[in-house]
Amino acid sequence: LEYRALVSFASSLTDTLLFIHYLAVVLLEIRHLQPSYYVQIVRSPDGESKSYAIGNLSIQRAAVWILDKYYTEFPVYNPYLERIPVSKSRKPTSSFKYYEVDGVNNSKLQNQNGRNNTHSRRRDSSHNERFYEEHDYERRVKKRKARLVSAAEEAFTHIKRLHHETTGVMPMDSHEAAQAVFPSLARALQKYLRVTRQQPRHSVDSIL
Repeated sequence: LEYRALVSFASSLTDTLLFIHYLAVVLLEIRHLQPSYYVQIVRSPDGESKSYAIGNLSIQRAAVWILDKYYTEFPVYNPYLERIPVSKSRKPTSSFKYYEVDGVNNSKLQNQNGRNNTHSRRRDSSHNERFYEEHDYERRVKKRKARLVSAAEEAFTHIKRLHHETTGVMPMDSHEAAQAVFPSLARALQKYLRVTRQQPRHSVDSIL
């Protein structure tokens, strides 16, 4: 009788502990779902920011949750795209020519006035130069992207054709398929990574 009572007590104690454990888990999850704080995340290099409402979390769990949101919802930051490359062919040359006609004093005055006019003209045209530089950069990116897409389509079409023509051959795994496709894409991919400033982040080994 004492043995049965002891077993019954142990069983009821185990059930009680499990119930308390499940209840604690449910309460913790409910506390996390109820928003208690409003957190704003700001990425310092480019100022990209997002705001989230979080519940009662510890600092460690809040940090993990914020990192997960950062890696899934923030756009990729590329520090090499902060400055648009300026065309080397554009040099700030003056379009005025000066001739000494009436003496040194008048020529100095004309030169000074010409420099002032050139400086003001260059200052007024700076926003136009930036506009054309950004437009030219976007055009080059679209051009390289279109060539990369075309090269990828041609490479995969060639692999698909070889797969249909050859019979009784073991199918390639992902690494072998990447090695077979990469030579056809290498040139277009390299130019696209170069124009988008992503070469330091994607090496040949990491791509394969």
